[in-house]
Amino acid sequence: MNEPRHLRGAWSHAALLLAIAAAALALRIWRLEELPRLLSGDEAAFGLEVRRHLAGQMPSPFDFGWFSHPTASFIYQSIGVRLFGESVWALRWPSALAGAAGVLAAGWMATLAAGRRAGWLTAVLVATFHLHIHFSRIALNNILDPLLGAAMVALLLTGARRGRPGLMALAGGAAGLGFYGYQGARLLAAILALTLLVWFCMARRRRRHRLAIGAAAALGGFILVAAPMLQLALRRPDDFMARLNQLGVFHSGWLEREVAAGRGTVVGLLLEQAGLALGSFHVLPDLHSNYGLGQPLLEPIFGALMLVGLAWTTFGCVRRRGWRLVPLAVWWWGGLAAGAFLIVPPPQANRLVTLSVPACFFIAQALIQIGRAARRAWPAFPARALPIVAAALFAAWSLNAYNRDFQLKGDYGGPHAGVSVAIAPLLRDLPGEMPIYFLGAPAMYGDFPTLQYLTDQRIIHDVLEPLGTIAEADRFDCGAGAMFVFLPERSAELRYVHARWPGGTGRQIFDASGGRVLAVLYEVAPDIDGGEGSGP
Repeated sequence: MNEPRHLRGAWSHAALLLAIAAAALALRIWRLEELPRLLSGDEAAFGLEVRRHLAGQMPSPFDFGWFSHPTASFIYQSIGVRLFGESVWALRWPSALAGAAGVLAAGWMATLAAGRRAGWLTAVLVATFHLHIHFSRIALNNILDPLLGAAMVALLLTGARRGRPGLMALAGGAAGLGFYGYQGARLLAAILALTLLVWFCMARRRRRHRLAIGAAAALGGFILVAAPMLQLALRRPDDFMARLNQLGVFHSGWLEREVAAGRGTVVGLLLEQAGLALGSFHVLPDLHSNYGLGQPLLEPIFGALMLVGLAWTTFGCVRRRGWRLVPLAVWWWGGLAAGAFLIVPPPQANRLVTLSVPACFFIAQALIQIGRAARRAWPAFPARALPIVAAALFAAWSLNAYNRDFQLKGDYGGPHAGVSVAIAPLLRDLPGEMPIYFLGAPAMYGDFPTLQYLTDQRIIHDVLEPLGTIAEADRFDCGAGAMFVFLPERSAELRYVHARWPGGTGRQIFDASGGRVLAVLYEVAPDIDGGEGSGP
């Protein structure tokens, strides 16, 4: 028996989305250990927490760890190390998997919101968007935000359309999972609640009863999943609100301080914040250390298309069948408010990665609507070819921005990560009994996460006070040999160590281009004769 035509089309569309997700995974695992070249301090801090979990030192998945991140994030990030052993590739692999799954979820969500063409086009744009690719290639939990957001919206749309409380409960559960990831994912609960409220106001009276049942199911699913973290938030509110207390416009006291310092009025400062937030994607350059592309996240043409699609989606919510666009509009405006307007300083890519999915949806919608309008004005216009050509151009621009512009810029992770990656292999291979003295303070210390992670947590002794005489070198124990590490700003102190422990082996460590000295190493050989520590 032949399948109905619409079912064959649905299966073909599903296969297409799976193929796009597979291609997205390939983009995300290709040279995963090398691009980005450096392991940032934040990634390494996640790696240290992963190591702590695997050592049995993190007994509860319902707790706060490094920088008040939920411990469940570190447990998820440990999957790669469990499967493949400890390496940078294994540490980053779960993020790549979440990124590819997010592409599939985005395509599914866009299909439900605006049809199959919007579905595959959104999936292609997300798959090739450099912002989404980057956070799929680093060992942080930010990339879970767009995955959970797209899955939640897709379940919400399906459940509301079919009147399935079970699917609505799953949507609530997806929002609840956000409480176990990056702090920005908590926004999903607000998006869910506001979407349901708007739907309830838009619905006819006879449909409100069914919507109320679905909303109750969504609330139940959310509470069931998020309950452990909610009770933890009640017991330890300072940990739960730590990042907002540090960076929030209101919570941190920033607004009061700026007004008191005479830098503006409350209204003026908030308007300035709003302007910065609105320009986050297409006007202002991203300078945050967790990405730092140095240019706007969207180039001018696609930035303009995003604004067209955003306007079409926002105002389209009131049209017939416009209810399906409501969660996308709420997601965008809510994410922009929480990730840029209410946080200082905006914009920062790590807080905006959740918006990569709606941004790509808006671009897809703009292309589709422009194609339809052009077709009505000029019947010969190739409306179906426009999205394909535009997607190819977007992919070419975006992949070039990431694989060329970003990699050539080469400052991801910051200078301390560069020093750590360069010297860690040399320090890790030293004999266990040989002490390591690090002369980098106050610029850098030996407990920098990347250095600790890549040296397998070797004990590194910080030398805080500058050396001013040869006699001050007497405090170092070099009987079993020693390794001294000098950052360039303290390299002048090497002469005192060399005078006190002559005959050692010195070495300069250069950056990848070979043009800048990152550190100077001086190794003192073991004092096998009981003398004064001469080298070989």
